[in-house]
Amino acid sequence: MRESITGVFFVRNDKDRLRTLIETVRPHLGPRGEVIVVDQSSDDGSYEVACELADRTIKRTRKGYPDPDRNYGYAQAKNDWVFTCDTDELPDEKLLTVLPKLADKSHGVRVYWLRRQNLVDGVDIFPILKEDWQPRLFVKGALQYSDQMHTHPQIDGPLQMWVDTGCIVHNRTMAQIEGASKNRALAGDPQMQAKEAQFKQAVKSFLETGTVMEGV
Repeated sequence: MRESITGVFFVRNDKDRLRTLIETVRPHLGPRGEVIVVDQSSDDGSYEVACELADRTIKRTRKGYPDPDRNYGYAQAKNDWVFTCDTDELPDEKLLTVLPKLADKSHGVRVYWLRRQNLVDGVDIFPILKEDWQPRLFVKGALQYSDQMHTHPQIDGPLQMWVDTGCIVHNRTMAQIEGASKNRALAGDPQMQAKEAQFKQAVKSFLETGTVMEGV
């Protein structure tokens, strides 16, 4: 039996895309679908948009990145299934069409990995990031994130599935990537900062030359 889904979305100063994300996804969450927004101390009106459109809005202290708040946000879901995105991500129509069909525990699947397409300034950077699969639809409690930045979650799910229909479009600008690098500095993780600097340089080079730097 298909079940309703809770959409859990994370935002920091991105009110227009938050509105688009909620309005795009909500019709596909099922009859008892709900939207939860976790706001990281926005000051641009994102919190107000969340209060207007979401079923529940949670305000959290800004840490520079959302990973520490993911577990908390997912735990608030009333439904058994959780679908999650940040506001720089938007599921395409093909993925939205199959989303309700996947949320069915009779399949035995606890975690669905969804394809993500990465754009920077409108350019697909597939040559840099290659295939990018993210666990974004899952049974509540099946994912557990650490407080470390951009780490892979621990997964409690013997049966997982990779969904090849549609994708989540991850759309950023070079300026946003630059800003993310500053957030990495705030987090104080030298290893992550080094990886971010390498990624930033690789993207810059690819946008300028159309070729991928050696060693990336």
